[in-house]
Amino acid sequence: MDGDELDTESPIARLIRDNGDAVLLLYGPGDTQLSMVWQDAETGLLCKGRIDRRCRAMGLNLIVDLKTTRNAQTWAFTGDIAKYRYHAQLAFYVDGLATLAPAERHVVFLVVEKDPPFCSRLVGLSPEALDAGRAEYRRYMHQYIHARDTGQWPGYPPGIEWVGLPKWAAGSNGEEVIP
Repeated sequence: MDGDELDTESPIARLIRDNGDAVLLLYGPGDTQLSMVWQDAETGLLCKGRIDRRCRAMGLNLIVDLKTTRNAQTWAFTGDIAKYRYHAQLAFYVDGLATLAPAERHVVFLVVEKDPPFCSRLVGLSPEALDAGRAEYRRYMHQYIHARDTGQWPGYPPGIEWVGLPKWAAGSNGEEVIP
């Protein structure tokens, strides 16, 4: 959570205050900007993370993550989750916090649109999405260990990669505009 985003005079903060559920999660009892350091049991790696908000509300132990977006509609924000790997980030945080303080936790995003009228909503991340994120961050950890141990770090392939335009930029006959 960026301090500027929650500046009490900002239009975003005023609109969040109008969302009763968001107020409960952000301003009720809990911990804000919770820093964590733990050792991953599977890999032995030292890990760290910072959770925007941890609280108990609505009968659930929650990790609340504030995200801004251009469009908070379900179809658009789920695209943001996949594009920016939010599911991997939050699975990492859930697992880190569970290492330090075991409990079942659920992830809720407070999604706020970047442009007026700055609509906000709460979006819960499904257990299936967390499982996919967990598999992804685990893959990243093993890639890191392999690179660290071999000195071979991933990057782009050598040589020239010839590309065309994406299909959405194709001409009216279905062919790419520029080969």
